[in-house]
Amino acid sequence: MSECYAHEIEETIEEIEAANVMDECFGISKLVGTMTNLMFKKVEVTIENRDKTAFSIFYKLIVQSCNSFLQTTKHHFNKIETPTNDLLSN
Repeated sequence: MSECYAHEIEETIEEIEAANVMDECFGISKLVGTMTNLMFKKVEVTIENRDKTAFSIFYKLIVQSCNSFLQTTKHHFNKIETPTNDLLSN
C-alpha cells in the first residue's frame, strides 16, 4: 500500500515540475523539483527495501525539506508536522 501512495506522490511532484508554476516571484515548479525530488526518491527506496529505520530518517528529512520550501515561498503559516500518536488506534 505504501508503494502505491509513494507512486502517487511521485507523479504529483512530476506534474508540478512540468506545469512551470509561478507564485509571485517564486518558480514553484523548479523549487519542488530541487527541494523534494531527490529526497523523495530516497524515501521510495526505503519503502521498497522495507527499511523502517531509514524510512523514518528520510521521512523526517523530506518533511523538513517541505517546510523549508514553505518558508522560502513565504507560506510559513503552513507547516507539516509528523504525527505523534498511533494513527491506527482509532
